[in-house]
Amino acid sequence: MSKETKRDIVFFLGAGFSALAGLPTMSSFGEESKEDYDRIINRHFPSQSNPTQFSPRRAMVMIKEAADVYYAFQKKCSESKILFEKDTNNLETIFCIAECMYEAKLKGNEFHLDDIENTIDKMKLWIWKTYQQLTIVVDHYVNDNNEKIEIYDNFFGGVENIADRLTVITTNYDFVYEYFSYKNGMPCNYPVENRNAEFVTIKNTDPNDNDKPIDGVYKVYANINGTGVTVCKLHGSVNYFQRKNQEEKVVINNNISHRGFIGKSPTTNDRPAVLALDAIWEINKDEEKYIPAIIPPTYAKLTGQAWLRDIWHEALNALSKARLIIFIGYSIPESDGFMRALFHASMVLRGANKPPNIYVIDPEIEVHLKYHKLFDSMYKNIGKRSFNCETIDKIRKILSRI
Repeated sequence: MSKETKRDIVFFLGAGFSALAGLPTMSSFGEESKEDYDRIINRHFPSQSNPTQFSPRRAMVMIKEAADVYYAFQKKCSESKILFEKDTNNLETIFCIAECMYEAKLKGNEFHLDDIENTIDKMKLWIWKTYQQLTIVVDHYVNDNNEKIEIYDNFFGGVENIADRLTVITTNYDFVYEYFSYKNGMPCNYPVENRNAEFVTIKNTDPNDNDKPIDGVYKVYANINGTGVTVCKLHGSVNYFQRKNQEEKVVINNNISHRGFIGKSPTTNDRPAVLALDAIWEINKDEEKYIPAIIPPTYAKLTGQAWLRDIWHEALNALSKARLIIFIGYSIPESDGFMRALFHASMVLRGANKPPNIYVIDPEIEVHLKYHKLFDSMYKNIGKRSFNCETIDKIRKILSRI
């Protein structure tokens, strides 16, 4: 696990933290990811009526198939008499239903879709594709995103002095935190035991010679059990992979591609990507199949996942010792009751010791009421707030008092 340091501050980040980067929240995933799906169809499958006229890259065929499975399962769920559109648009709700069917060993033909295990694997691939790219830093969008990038830079500039005291716990799959943290001089540390993880470095190659690697193109944003901010990704990450049927161990890609080619996928300086799309084809065409380590937010999430238990162990330890906990953009969804158990367990471990001060950054009053009910007097009301520069100034004042 991570080296013993005085880590007494916790940032707990939900989807609201990454929404500023243009990524969909869990609750709006069905609707917002459909926009990405439509772009893929228009760009890579423009001649579906005459397929001999156009041959899309093999990776895109995989991605489209994965998306089709996700939306077919979503449609099947929408036929239920007790689920509404807000439910079926919610990634957590859909994922929990699929996981329940899997744990109950339901066969695919019992609900007129593909085998449930295969369905979940493909759903994970579509989720991975949606959260994989850091579109906020793409050159094409810079003019629109300058202000948003400044907000992230402002946030990380304000926490640089507490990096050695900070543990970040997040339910997000994306790479937004790691990217901006590294950009602002704060590398990250993943708290996974060495026996439960291995690093892989995806090779960038010269576009004129796919076997010739390009030197100096990697940006390493994280390490295992090293220095830097400890980052606990409770539901997996877009740079985490598992070998099929070997879920005890996680394979972590610790670099982001900046230029060159991976397979036949170009990567560019202005568009960091955790993994180019053709690499997904390359690592899945062999017998040793890899799948994204995207974990459903269910009670069964820790079953058989040694690497994930390491992360939850560190998160529980951090919450039980923290003097200050700041929640940013996490709404405590009803679908993830296990998360409440994490908070309860941390307070049990704390015992009669001094409780932490808890602050919540969220624009919805209903979310603040949940926190007040859950944490009682530990919750400090600072009012409804969105994640912006004004809020960051407030966070800095809170940090200055500890």
